[in-house]
Amino acid sequence: MAKTKIKVCFFSLQAYSLFNPKNKSNFGGAELQSFLLSKELVKDPRFDVSFIVGDFGQREFENKYKIKIYKLNNSFCQETWREKIIFSFNLFKLLKKIDVDIYIQRALGTTTGVFALFCKIFGKKFIFMSAHENDLNVQKINKTWRGKFSYFGIKNADLFLTQNVEHQKLLLKNYGKTSIVFKNVLEFPKKMNKHSKQTILWVASSQPFKRPGLFLKIAQSFLKEKFEMVMPRHPHYKNLYLKIIKQAQKIPNLKIFGRIPFSKIGSFFKRAKVFVNTSESEGFPNTFVQAASCAVPILSLKVNPDNFLEKYNCGFCAKNNFKKLTKYMKILLKNKNIWSQLSKNSYNYAKKNHDIKKNIVLFKKYLLTLHKKRQKTGTTKI
Repeated sequence: MAKTKIKVCFFSLQAYSLFNPKNKSNFGGAELQSFLLSKELVKDPRFDVSFIVGDFGQREFENKYKIKIYKLNNSFCQETWREKIIFSFNLFKLLKKIDVDIYIQRALGTTTGVFALFCKIFGKKFIFMSAHENDLNVQKINKTWRGKFSYFGIKNADLFLTQNVEHQKLLLKNYGKTSIVFKNVLEFPKKMNKHSKQTILWVASSQPFKRPGLFLKIAQSFLKEKFEMVMPRHPHYKNLYLKIIKQAQKIPNLKIFGRIPFSKIGSFFKRAKVFVNTSESEGFPNTFVQAASCAVPILSLKVNPDNFLEKYNCGFCAKNNFKKLTKYMKILLKNKNIWSQLSKNSYNYAKKNHDIKKNIVLFKKYLLTLHKKRQKTGTTKI
């Protein structure tokens, strides 16, 4: 008699466009990671995989890549108190309908509290995965009732997976919770990228903390170089998006693009010779992994999780000093030996630390151990 499969459900409302490229909604790093893990996990016959996405007018239920995809109705109508309560009720009801063993959420929200409460009541297990350092800043989230419900969710999750050691320390300091560092994943090419390197690349959404205006300033400082900017419009920052678009059109050596499907974004990284990040803060950017997987050195203004750029010698961090950033850019553009070494190091680092084929083995181990603990004693420590 065949063994019963372990039922796992991922939750990421904005991930639908990754399953259905015809849908033009934007997605971020949290959505991408959940999508990639679910797609790889379902290849293992021991697991039955579901996924909850938002309401984009699609059918109630679909099946993509052998993953059961459920729509959370009216999931983006949360303007009034009544709508927020209805949203939470609809999620709770859907969780009961799907009825799996383990629920997985990446990135903090009031939904974190809903998951924790549901799993406590019905004896399920809940995994929380950090996406940004703000997820773990208790002072920022614990001031409103929504923040307090999010806090309840983290305090009552059964297993924590953090993106880096910095997140791990924040979780322990602010919540008294231990975690396992589980690095972002990506499907890797078998060989290091040998494409012609022509451009300097920036990829992020039009949010203020991404500081897109600074990339325009860099492009204006290196007029002999070709710059490419991929900036999907964030729904909450339309004015910033339009402002950057207008300014970018006046810079002759810069091409700016809006939303690019995930299946096509790889071509931008393949032809890049430098990847630039200007954000004030991040978790561990997926774009860092995408750049490194294509052997592209990384030039970051401030973000440098666990100091990996220096530790693995695959780029430079300017420590929020713009003059230093331009200095490092000149080095990368003029010194071929340094560029070549950083390029090789970037690929080797990413292949060793972020290859989904390697990391999924660890992810399955966590799921299997958690499920076994649930069956025996309900204990959740791994």
